[in-house]
Amino acid sequence: METKRVKCPKCSKKLEVANKNQESVLLVRCPQCNAKMRVKFDTGETVLADAEDRSEIIGLLKNGDKYYRLHEGVNILGRKVMPPQADVSIETDDLTMSRKHAAIEIVRLKSNKVKAVLGDLRTREKAGIKPIFHEEIPLDADDRVVVCFGDTIQLGNTFLKYVQEM
Repeated sequence: METKRVKCPKCSKKLEVANKNQESVLLVRCPQCNAKMRVKFDTGETVLADAEDRSEIIGLLKNGDKYYRLHEGVNILGRKVMPPQADVSIETDDLTMSRKHAAIEIVRLKSNKVKAVLGDLRTREKAGIKPIFHEEIPLDADDRVVVCFGDTIQLGNTFLKYVQEM
């Protein structure tokens, strides 16, 4: 059994990865930031799995003059902290926004159109401000809503506008 010491490319945590089945590439999760990464045993290279799997940007969230990229699949939205806890870390001083506040899932349909679905990540037991859709509809833990171009999402006291890439 081969063992490699690697560093998470997202948060720099040092890990020991055991290769029990002598595979050339292993997919592992960082225990600190939960990032998926590929450890290549033949070269010793460590890369984020997201860097390869989610390279196509098909949506954006806009906050003031800043844009945040959305990729196909589930995008975890939250306040920027170190080490990062969300896929899309929003730069804000708004402490009412959680580190993992909401999720927006981007799906490409067979027609090649894009569908974006917003949901609350937090459990009912957690305190805090719920994500708000269209500045009026607070989302409960199990709620999901389709987001369209130009829609406003409020996380804490921070407003984001959904902009779909053309």
